[in-house]
Amino acid sequence: METIKKTTSQIGSSLSTRIATNEKLGSANLNDWILKFVFPVRDKKILDVGCGTGRQIEAFIPELGHGEIVGVDVSEECIDTARKRISDSRVRLVIGDMLNIDSLAEKNYFDIVISTYALYYSGNVAKTLQDMKQALKPDGKLVIVGPHGDNNREFFELIDFMALPPKVLDSTTTFMDETVMPFCRKHFANVKTDYFTNTVRFPTKQTLVDYWKSNIYHQDRYDHIFDERADSHFKANHEFIVHKKAMAISCSVKK
Repeated sequence: METIKKTTSQIGSSLSTRIATNEKLGSANLNDWILKFVFPVRDKKILDVGCGTGRQIEAFIPELGHGEIVGVDVSEECIDTARKRISDSRVRLVIGDMLNIDSLAEKNYFDIVISTYALYYSGNVAKTLQDMKQALKPDGKLVIVGPHGDNNREFFELIDFMALPPKVLDSTTTFMDETVMPFCRKHFANVKTDYFTNTVRFPTKQTLVDYWKSNIYHQDRYDHIFDERADSHFKANHEFIVHKKAMAISCSVKK
C-alpha cells in the first residue's frame, strides 16, 4: 500500500483550509468549545504542543494577565503565520518537534499544557505524553483534543475507493479512547471528558472537492474518481453532510 507523505508546510496549509471550511459551513464552533476546558488562564503559564497557526493562543492573550505562553509546532510555515498574527512579549513561538518537548519545556513549570488535533502526528506518542506530563506542575492541567468515534464517517464512505493507512484511520477514530485515555487515567487523579459534534454542510460540488484536496490523504491520481462520486451525489442531493466529532480529555493533579 502506498504511503501518503506530506511536507510540514503542506500539512499546515491543509489544516488551515479544513478549519476554515468547518467553521464556515459548520453548525458549531470547535474553538469556542475547546477554550472552555482551558479557561481560566489569567496569570497562568501555558504550553501549547502542536500550536499550529496559534488560534488557541490568540484567544488566551486577552485573559492572560501576567501569564506566559509557549507554542511549539514542527511546521515553520505555521509558526511564521502565528508570529505574524501574534505580537506579544508574553508569547514565545518555537519551531520544534513534539519528540523534543523534554528539551523545549522546563519540568514542573507549566500550569496548563494543551494539545489540540496534533498529538497523533508525534513519532512517539507515549514519549510526547510523558514529556507533556513532566512539563506540568504537580497540580497542573493537561487538555488534549482530537477526533473521535465515527468522525467524518460520511466522507470516508465517499472515498472508499482508496485504502487509507491504518494510522490515518486510527488517528481520526480510536486514538483518543485507545491511546490518550489510558495514559490519562494512569497518570492523573482527575480525568474529565466531553464530546463535540459539528454538522458540516457542503452546498456545492466545488466546496466538497476543495475539502477533499485539503486532506492529508489526498492524492492527485484519485481526483477523477472523487469527481465522479461528487457528481453522482449532487445529481441526487442538494448538499453533502459530514459530522465532525471530537473528544476532549481534561486531566489534573499528577499521580
